[in-house]
Amino acid sequence: MVYRARARAALVAMLPLLLAGCPNRFLPVNVEFLGGLVYARGYVAENPDDPVEERTYVLKDLLMDVLTPTDGPATDRPPFLVMHGGGFTGGSRDRHDLVRYAGKVAAEGYVCFLIDYRLVDEAPPAPDTWSTLPLTATVHAAAVDARAAVRYIEANADTYGVDTSRLVVGGASAGSVTAFNIAMYGLDVFQNDGPGFPVSPENSVGYDRPAAAVIDLWGGGTLAAEAFDSNDPPVMMVHGTNDFTAGVSFPESLITRNALNDAGVPVVYHLLLGEGHSAWDATVDGKDLAQLTVEFLAEYLP
Repeated sequence: MVYRARARAALVAMLPLLLAGCPNRFLPVNVEFLGGLVYARGYVAENPDDPVEERTYVLKDLLMDVLTPTDGPATDRPPFLVMHGGGFTGGSRDRHDLVRYAGKVAAEGYVCFLIDYRLVDEAPPAPDTWSTLPLTATVHAAAVDARAAVRYIEANADTYGVDTSRLVVGGASAGSVTAFNIAMYGLDVFQNDGPGFPVSPENSVGYDRPAAAVIDLWGGGTLAAEAFDSNDPPVMMVHGTNDFTAGVSFPESLITRNALNDAGVPVVYHLLLGEGHSAWDATVDGKDLAQLTVEFLAEYLP
């Protein structure tokens, strides 16, 4: 009995390691997982510890996972670009809560594209107006990567059976900030890392597509507010009242909502009373985040 108890305890302790890297364990049975696709390449510092003026840069593969519904129509499905949070310093596309959320949305007929993007410790380059701080340079790089992911989806629309005129972009926290940046600024913005950094041929050059809707989970669009206008896509926002995370706090989300209203952009705002940051298990009127997303898109997507 002692041996069995120890064996059971050892197995429980090993479960996180055994399950790591297997995101399809979070997916509904009618969703297919395709992982580790290279959607683009982005510049990173060969040695991030070098002074900025002495850095050399190399191209890094940027990876994507695709969640596809296995039932229903195999064509003309809305694509949903989903981006993780982490304050531009961490996070990844295989976070279990993000995958679980995207899987539920995919089960309702959406093809979800989950991406990694460059982070601050990789010291990506940026144009002069964005390169004054490592974090702002990384905010720019993340938007460049997200824009490249949109081009990849547009270039491969037939392969994935998606209708890119109904492209949804969104994410959590920093991923939501990035979604606002690429959805609200024109298609000519965030196309590259700036002068001296030519776009890699693998980055679906010549393709692009504006977003048709934005999903904001505890992020915000204050960085993009100057670009808001009545032609922008509709936005769903979800935010906890106890979220005071720097840069994406509850008060800042209210500023974003008000700016969207002032610009004439349709916005649906879900308030999570008493919730903090990353409230993945929160519900509104008994509906989880995926249900709220699907209902919003059913109403607002063309």
